[in-house]
Amino acid sequence: MTSFSIAGLFADAVARHPAREALVWREQRWTYQELGARAAAGARICGTLISCERPYVAFVAGNSAAYVVAYFGALLAGATTVEIGRGEEKETIARLLDRVRPALVLTDRDDLEGIVVGAPTLSLDTFLEQCGTDAGAPVAPPSTDAPASVVFTSGTTGLPKGVVLSHGNILFVVEAVCRYLEMTEDDRYGLILPLAHTYGKSNLLSAIAAGASVVLIEESGSAPLLLGRLAKEGCTIASVVPFHLNMLARSSNLAETVPSALRAITTSGGALPVWTTEALAKGWPRVAIFSMYGLTESSTRATFLPHDELTAKPKSVGRVLPGMTIEIRDGEGHPVPAGAEGAIWLHGPNVMQGYWEDPDATGGVLEKGWLNTGDVGYLDGTACLFITGRAKDIVKVAGERISLAEIEAVVSTHPDVADAAAVGVPHPFLGEVVWVYVVPGAAFDPVELGAFCAERLSHHKVPRRFVRSERIPRTATGKIQRHLLDRGAPRE
Repeated sequence: MTSFSIAGLFADAVARHPAREALVWREQRWTYQELGARAAAGARICGTLISCERPYVAFVAGNSAAYVVAYFGALLAGATTVEIGRGEEKETIARLLDRVRPALVLTDRDDLEGIVVGAPTLSLDTFLEQCGTDAGAPVAPPSTDAPASVVFTSGTTGLPKGVVLSHGNILFVVEAVCRYLEMTEDDRYGLILPLAHTYGKSNLLSAIAAGASVVLIEESGSAPLLLGRLAKEGCTIASVVPFHLNMLARSSNLAETVPSALRAITTSGGALPVWTTEALAKGWPRVAIFSMYGLTESSTRATFLPHDELTAKPKSVGRVLPGMTIEIRDGEGHPVPAGAEGAIWLHGPNVMQGYWEDPDATGGVLEKGWLNTGDVGYLDGTACLFITGRAKDIVKVAGERISLAEIEAVVSTHPDVADAAAVGVPHPFLGEVVWVYVVPGAAFDPVELGAFCAERLSHHKVPRRFVRSERIPRTATGKIQRHLLDRGAPRE
């Protein structure tokens, strides 16, 4: 891979594979030449709006062909993309956009018109309608000095932090993924995960780098529909979170449901239960399953477990990517020997540049190029990583990162709540779910609390259970001691 920018990678793919199918979205099918022409037209639109002072194009949307066109169009225009989860509350979106001040906001939501003063808000459908197919081949901008993306991801403070990723950060991961999945132009990538997340974006870019076809898949909440779509499109690779594999592993007649062309599945975003690993290894023996680990701050990838070691080390997330270094450190910051548990630190070309305009938060996790992941684990004698906990107060529900502090902030605003603490509880299907321990000020009505939260939080953040508590254990400085909360109630 010789490209030094994502726009360059895309332009090169269009030039090398003009007639090959590039993108499938519902009934639309575009070749690389057709996708390239639309993206080039999109670049002209973005180029008329962005400036040196405001070179940002923000996305608040779900997956679609229009998203892909606009994303590459923005990068071809020399813009930095700003990615915000579609499910965030409008107030949160407004606060984040106010910090970045983008020149253009692209969305598929109908409630964001005029959300940034002095910048147009366009629906992605409208943007796509303005992108003709006679714009010619895409041309990458000569400079790659600007960051590639600012990706807002949930943090312990509740308000998402903007992870600044360079073109080099992202392309390092793309090259590694192409290498260990042995991707070629004959592959068809089933893209299930949100493009607004670095995991989903790495799927897109890895397929483009290989000259493969990208199939955007909406039918991911039902095993029969997902498998049917993968089979119909002849997908050879798909990337998922444990939620999807747990769902598939529960399917009846597993051996009879594997899509005939499928050769590899990657999974990240949480621990993969051993029963899922065993079921899929037995039912789909010819499908290589890669367990991985990473976070937005490491451009979504840090380790992968070779598929032939999955059954031998089902709880491991693998070895660090070539070109990276991993250390397990004790509380004093010193490396510990193999087998000893400690904080997970990463170093390599994929480590973020920092958090958007937040030097304090950046300094809290970056040290001389090393990233403190906030996760806890150990390395075995073969340098395989095992994750045993999470120091950050973040849980993952079906692969979605959720800030416990944000949940607590909402619950605590209820007039009948005197104090509250949220925790992540293991769940056999979703990976984790959120429970909230509540010290009631007056009445305690879990149903009413659930309705209260549903009005103020996106659906995946609504707590699964509320537990009455006499007090919330805290340190002398007021920090919640989550490990002291009684989690002895029956599991989900």
